[in-house]
Amino acid sequence: MKPIRVPRELDSHPRFLLWRADLVFVWLTVTAMGAFLEEMLYGSLLGAFLAWRWHRKTLEEGRGFLRALSYWHLGDAGLKRLPSSARRRTVG
Repeated sequence: MKPIRVPRELDSHPRFLLWRADLVFVWLTVTAMGAFLEEMLYGSLLGAFLAWRWHRKTLEEGRGFLRALSYWHLGDAGLKRLPSSARRRTVG
């Protein structure tokens, strides 16, 4: 039986290898855009800088900052097809 890793804190962040997954996402997205524009080095450096800035911002604002930021700018994008709570049955 394999041992299961138990998080030490309740709010531990998801990880990709050694780094937090949101920081890897920021770095990888900007690096991919740099590679698409044939500027891999600049894209990688800019991605590392933006990931560092994102890390600093999330330390200041707390967890869930990306979700709050996207809700503020994009609005509520989900659950528009569900019936109101007064209806008992759904059609379909």
